[in-house]
Amino acid sequence: MKIECIPPTGIKKYPKIERILRNLKNREKINMILDGGGTDYSYYFLKKIFPKSKIISLNLNKKEMANVHNPFIGSVENLSKKFKKGYFDLIFLCDTLEHLFSPEKFIEGARHCLKEGGHLLISTPNLASIYNRFFILLGFSPSNYHSTGGPCIGNPFMRERFGGEHKSVFTYSGLKHWMQINRFEIVALDGFDYGNVKRTSREEGGRYKKIRKLINDLVPLSMKEGIIILCKKE
Repeated sequence: MKIECIPPTGIKKYPKIERILRNLKNREKINMILDGGGTDYSYYFLKKIFPKSKIISLNLNKKEMANVHNPFIGSVENLSKKFKKGYFDLIFLCDTLEHLFSPEKFIEGARHCLKEGGHLLISTPNLASIYNRFFILLGFSPSNYHSTGGPCIGNPFMRERFGGEHKSVFTYSGLKHWMQINRFEIVALDGFDYGNVKRTSREEGGRYKKIRKLINDLVPLSMKEGIIILCKKE
């Protein structure tokens, strides 16, 4: 039976993530995977790369895991209470970190649950993207951080309905430093843009998606709209 999965925001990052994961040494030895903030889409994406691995999906929203085989309802902020030490070979956290109230609880739990030499892959918006640097210079709010927990305010380029979701947004250098002080070795880095997102019958990505893509392709990694980082537990 074919499963219809709604493409997620920033779908163009997935080929880059796939390339990074397929280049992992001893990829065939990865048996246990945690898909943090997992969805139907990310489950079948990971299953394509790791067909023999057991994938456990963890999400607060059961509906987003309607077709996965091992769904768990809950947050990634208390992993040490859910899984035993050294349980996973890989933790996959795709566009979930920015939604957390306490990234520190997540990273502590990730170290607890990962095996020695296990990997952590994160994708997340970049607070210091070229667009946000421009917005702040003009006195506007950044595009991917919401100070009120409600509608997006203080930025005429952003639609108000995109609000209240992103609580913990990192810069490129900040995310690298955070990994290092938590004793993770950085294995791979890449960037992406969130434009040209297809959801059901309509296309999203903003009125300026073509300009966004052009600019994002030209700027250095530290200024790209989104960050992909693969780390190894030391």
